[in-house]
Amino acid sequence: MIKRFIQDTLALFIVIFILFLFGVCYTEEDVQNSQLTVTQDAIDISNPEMAPSAPIEDLDFSDGTFGWTSGSASPYLLSPTFRYDGDNLVINTQRIGEYGWWQNDYVNFSEYWLAPESLLRAQFYVSTDQTNIARVPNIRLFMRNVSAQLNFAYHINSYGPAYASPTQTPKMYEGFFVPHDNSFAPGYGLIYGIETANFNLAEPDSGEIYLSRVVLDRIDSVPLVYSNTYDFQLGAWRYISYPNFSAPKATKTVSQLGLQAINNFDTYGLFQGEGDSVPFEADGNGDPYIYRATFNVSTTLTNFSKVPMFRVSLKQICGREEAILAVASITGSGTAPDQVGKDYYVYIKPPGEEINMAPIGHRILVPTFEMLNVLSDDDPHGTIYLNSAKIDRISESDLPIF
Repeated sequence: MIKRFIQDTLALFIVIFILFLFGVCYTEEDVQNSQLTVTQDAIDISNPEMAPSAPIEDLDFSDGTFGWTSGSASPYLLSPTFRYDGDNLVINTQRIGEYGWWQNDYVNFSEYWLAPESLLRAQFYVSTDQTNIARVPNIRLFMRNVSAQLNFAYHINSYGPAYASPTQTPKMYEGFFVPHDNSFAPGYGLIYGIETANFNLAEPDSGEIYLSRVVLDRIDSVPLVYSNTYDFQLGAWRYISYPNFSAPKATKTVSQLGLQAINNFDTYGLFQGEGDSVPFEADGNGDPYIYRATFNVSTTLTNFSKVPMFRVSLKQICGREEAILAVASITGSGTAPDQVGKDYYVYIKPPGEEINMAPIGHRILVPTFEMLNVLSDDDPHGTIYLNSAKIDRISESDLPIF
């Protein structure tokens, strides 16, 4: 049992990272043909409980490593080299196939007051010694609960002009994580950190990645101060499968998307909103908006600990950055969907470089709904449904914690 858990946990993290598949840059006509319903709502945020709280952690690595440890998937994948240089946690990758990370021990939620609706935000200060940002290795900033049932990642890809990639001057990236109820049980907590993966076969990437500081804080409630709400027409989404994986059975109506597994070792396929796309913009102060996607997901299964793993995400239309939430029933059913449907949230704050430098047709966010049935204890024929998807645009300057 322990051996199987270790194997499945390793498979989970490798698959979540490696199955990041590049998007295709669509045309401006695709954007103009969007079938979204857009509404605007002004919401009162005059709630004294929303006062800014002190950071849970503020770690400047010039003061030490704070118990952070490095790791890799060796012998399954090559390991990069790791070091601490007195100011940064460093990952050095020079070979195709290298994959490794730095992460904290864990933050015990029981030491902090966290409401079920709390949002955790991590700020990562990242730089590189690579002078060509198009050759910076792929980076993933991750946040997950100890049970490995909820796994958030902000993926930064040096594809194309690499607007989102780090430079030699530290750049701050933000990740957002919404714990579910079981995250607050005794012994549960948050693990977060940084990973690199060197899998670019066409143009090998190389270089050192530096993490100089992380700040973890909380927002006890999330006001949509003045938002655009984009409601998606699911019938317009496109189904995508890949020849190296077994394609799930897909169903599509105007109100629901379904994916049914055909095995529990290599089933992979997805729905992607294409014409239904959201332009990302800056507010009146020039700060990028934060975008929150709400995906309502359900299942036909009654044993929720057998629900196939799935991912929901928001990504820049060319794949240069993507915010992903992977939900797995690897250690139980606490975060799995039920037959009624649960809401799952994905937050992304596109980097200012995308807004200021990318062509208008590339300043687009698209949502995805993916099945990855690769864990041996999950139902080989389980079905999951996407019942609704919407994106809210939040002005960062109006959030009390910022």
